[in-house]
Amino acid sequence: SEAAWQAQKCAITRTIANFQTKTPSQAKASGRRVKLRPDWEEVKYGLMVDVCYAKFTQNEDLKSILLSTGDEELCENTTGWHDNIWGNCDCPKCKDIVGQNLLGKALMETRNKIREEEQKQQPQKELKDNKMVLAEKEKEVKKENTRDIEKAKKKKAAATSTSESTRATARFEKELYLDKTTALDLDSALEIEL
Repeated sequence: SEAAWQAQKCAITRTIANFQTKTPSQAKASGRRVKLRPDWEEVKYGLMVDVCYAKFTQNEDLKSILLSTGDEELCENTTGWHDNIWGNCDCPKCKDIVGQNLLGKALMETRNKIREEEQKQQPQKELKDNKMVLAEKEKEVKKENTRDIEKAKKKKAAATSTSESTRATARFEKELYLDKTTALDLDSALEIEL
């Protein structure tokens, strides 16, 4: 993000592309030597917020770290390089200077913006989750219905088979009865003749 930040300073647009391949330390050094855009002082804080927002929304791990700071005040301790604009230096030389802590403020603004966006997205996420749960339940119900239909078909087939079997048995018994009756009639006829 240092290269993206330093590139924002450039008054000459073709110079911006030079920052794409620089390491953070190279970008910082180059940023000190560029011709500043004329509105730099008015736009630098807003641009820092934009760069921070891009950085923390494109990297879930960094976003998680930023959000884990809760409502804590964030301050860049610049003791060592005495930057009392973007941070706050605590060295003896700067002890009477109150740092503006613009980077800390930009980080806190970014944190709040991300938190607000996530809160707005929460109902949509819950709705999406609910839709997914309903879709899963619908699949389960369809599976159960399909199983129930298959069971009903098997029962009907078994009942039909049993019914056919019962009818066949009844026909067999009727034929057997007729055969016995005929046999009895023949026996009776034979007895009479004897």
